[in-house]
Amino acid sequence: MVKSKHLQLRVYQLLLHTSKCVLLPVRLEIIVEPFKFEAVILYETCIERWPSQELKVAYAVCVLMIQAVIPALVVGCIHAKIASYLNAHAKTQRDSKRAQRELQRNKRTTLLLSDVK
Repeated sequence: MVKSKHLQLRVYQLLLHTSKCVLLPVRLEIIVEPFKFEAVILYETCIERWPSQELKVAYAVCVLMIQAVIPALVVGCIHAKIASYLNAHAKTQRDSKRAQRELQRNKRTTLLLSDVK
């Protein structure tokens, strides 16, 4: 149990530091710009001012990979492993009708899991 808590703490720290590193470029490129009407500041807004369009696109692509592509690949691989396990497990049963029912149920479950992701 102590090892598990220690591992959870390490994973949490890793995620925290990684997220800080990922957000660092945005923090460096944000400025607060006042919106004025004559001499009166009505409000202030945060604006990203990137030195070049290429850096902005590169950062956006990296964030897209981290937030969408990698999780989708992981979920897809896990679903494929689950489907493979369910199919292998259903084929080892002796009763053919029972195996067919379980195989159909497993297919429905796999489709449902695929729709959820």
